[in-house]
Amino acid sequence: MDEFARFLRESREKSGLSLDEMAARTKIQRRYLAAMESGDFAQLPGEAYRRAFVKLYARELGLDTQEVLERYDLAAQPPRQEPVSSARERPALWQSAWLVFLLLSVLAAGILGGWYASRRLQLMQQEDKRPASSVYVDTEVHTEPPRHIDEFEDEDEKTDLDSELKLSYFGPGEFIGIDF
Repeated sequence: MDEFARFLRESREKSGLSLDEMAARTKIQRRYLAAMESGDFAQLPGEAYRRAFVKLYARELGLDTQEVLERYDLAAQPPRQEPVSSARERPALWQSAWLVFLLLSVLAAGILGGWYASRRLQLMQQEDKRPASSVYVDTEVHTEPPRHIDEFEDEDEKTDLDSELKLSYFGPGEFIGIDF
C-alpha cells in the first residue's frame, strides 16, 4: 500500500498541485487526501468511498482511471498467506489412523480365527476317518462268583489280583477297557 500511496503523491507533485488545491478541485477533504498519500486508507470512510476517491484523484491528475484502480486493487489485497493446518484436522488424521489400525486388527483376528476353525475341523474329520481301536472283550464265562478281597488268605494273592487289573484308555470318545 505504501508503494501505491507514493505513486499518488509523486503524481500530484509532478502536476505541481498542493494538497489544498487537490482538495478544492476534487471536493475531497484534505485529511482524506493526506491519508491516501500516506497509505493510511483505513482513515477513509469505506471501500466504496476509497475507490471513488482514487478515481477522482486519478481523473484530476489526468491519469488513466482504470489503470490506477487496478493498481489500487492490487495494493489493497492482503498479502497471501500459506494455509496453516488447523488443530481440528490433526485429530481427524490420528482418528483415521486409529480406525485403519482397528479395522486391520479386526480383519487379522477374523482371518486367524477362520484359519484356526478350519484347522480344527480338519483334525476332527481326520479323527472321524480313523478306525476305532479294537477292544478286547473276554467272552469266556466265569462260573465261580467273584470273591471279596478279604476272602484271600494270602497277601501274595491280593498282590497278584492288583497286578492283573489293567485299565485301558483309547482316547476321547472311545471305550475304556478293563482287563483282569
